[in-house]
This record gives sequence, structure tokens and C-alpha cells, in this order.
Amino acid sequence: MENNKYNYIGQCDKLRLNGYEDNWQNMMKQKIKITKNYFKKHTNYKIILDDDETLDNLKNYYPDIIFFKSLWANKPCLFIQHSGFEFIFTL
Repeated sequence: MENNKYNYIGQCDKLRLNGYEDNWQNMMKQKIKITKNYFKKHTNYKIILDDDETLDNLKNYYPDIIFFKSLWANKPCLFIQHSGFEFIFTL
């Protein structure tokens, strides 16, 4: 993996259950929308996709998908939000 890419740390519900509620709350308060292309360029996103999925066709499965940047534990993060879940990547 490239050092300058954001790496997947987990899905919001699992992180929140494991003591990271404050990190999640702060991340959500500071979120700023970004483009899919920005997210694609800066993350190792393939780890969260099923075999038949691409980042480009996720909109077909999840029409409510949005891409964001924010902070997680005072570190930059990027995340995908859809269906009430966030998939979080940090440096």
C-alpha cells in the first residue's frame, strides 16, 4: 500500500461499539463533502468492495452514497456514507 493513501479502519457501527463514539461524533460534526474521484484517488477503497462492485457502480446499489472528508482522532480521514453507515479511512 502507498503511504500517502488513506487506509480502511472500519465501519462506523463496529468502531462505535468498540469505544470510538467520541471520534465518530466529532467526525460527523466536521464532515465536508468531496467528490467520488477525490475519494478514489486518495484511498485504498477496493478493500470494502465485493467482487462484482466498483466504486463507479456503487451508486446503482446505494443511490444515497456520499463521500466526505473530516477528522478521526485529530487525524485526516475520508469516508463513504450510505444507508446510515460510514466506511472510514485514515492516514
